[in-house]
Amino acid sequence: MLLASARWMSDEFERWDVRQATEAIVCPLLAIQGRQDQFGTLAQLDEIGRHVAGAELLVVEQCRHVPHEEHPDTVLRAIRAFLSALPPPDKLPT
Repeated sequence: MLLASARWMSDEFERWDVRQATEAIVCPLLAIQGRQDQFGTLAQLDEIGRHVAGAELLVVEQCRHVPHEEHPDTVLRAIRAFLSALPPPDKLPT
């Protein structure tokens, strides 16, 4: 088993709460997750949306854990649109 997979399947990761990781995020955020992600749940994506002001969320249909590999065109379109909509760096929150 890959080290990363072993970590995701560990008891420690089972208890991890995404909200702890989102508390300090103040920059623009695009969160992308496959609907059939075998390592995460859409509840995690929903929590990001609730705790990160202005976060953009994308659920990729018919997709598991690696949206950028499974649906590269969808992910690239979303990233391009997200980046092109950002304000200039001097206008971003600090």
